[in-house]
Amino acid sequence: MRILIVTNFRAGSTAFTLHKAQEYDVPYKGEMFSRPRPYGIGQAMSNVEIVNSKVNMTDDERDWRTSEELFIHQLENNFPCCLKYMPHQLENIEANFDKLMQNVDKIYYLYRRDFMAQCKSWIAVRRIGDFGGTGFTESYGKRPPNDEIRQREIHLGTLGKGKKVVHEVSIKDESHLNWHLRSWLLVNQLIDKYKLMAEIYQQYPGEIVCLEDYFEDKPFDRYNREVIFDQDPIIPEDFCPETLFKSIDKS
Repeated sequence: MRILIVTNFRAGSTAFTLHKAQEYDVPYKGEMFSRPRPYGIGQAMSNVEIVNSKVNMTDDERDWRTSEELFIHQLENNFPCCLKYMPHQLENIEANFDKLMQNVDKIYYLYRRDFMAQCKSWIAVRRIGDFGGTGFTESYGKRPPNDEIRQREIHLGTLGKGKKVVHEVSIKDESHLNWHLRSWLLVNQLIDKYKLMAEIYQQYPGEIVCLEDYFEDKPFDRYNREVIFDQDPIIPEDFCPETLFKSIDKS
């Protein structure tokens, strides 16, 4: 099985993808098409695999082994995996997007109902750069022998909670990229990606999943972290991802 989750930033996609990888008993591949390549599949290699490879490769061969085309080719050859995709992570959308969508067996469209919380989470991690600081205990540190195990520890809390992570986030500080303006741009980035997800859904139907509903009756522990803003970011109250998808189904 080849499982694809089309989603947005800070929508709980890592936890959801890990759950689906386990459900379908296929390898977890996360954001396989992001750069740098975090996961390999078949003949296509991750950046870590390239670095650790003892095989002498030319620059052209390294480029080919991490190329978008080779990754797509592995899906065409039915290599099992569960991956997530945020529009537009493909570099050559015109040539490869349809190939990606046509060479998976199941497509989920994952959104987060609480758009306010999603926006604040996205602004916070972009402001402080702490994508992995969930407050859950890790056993392997930064270089685990198996990255999927580490992802389950970080995002599902399989080893329980450690010390609570607290971040005080300033968006008033205009000395660093004017974060009040930047936060507004990040909110609009989420909105734009939701609109792209809706367009993709119309062309490539799949199963729409709300994060909050999916984990309502499943074991799931929220991140052990707290983010304190010195000023509330400007987030439009009239935008609702749920309404966006429901309006498509009714049309």
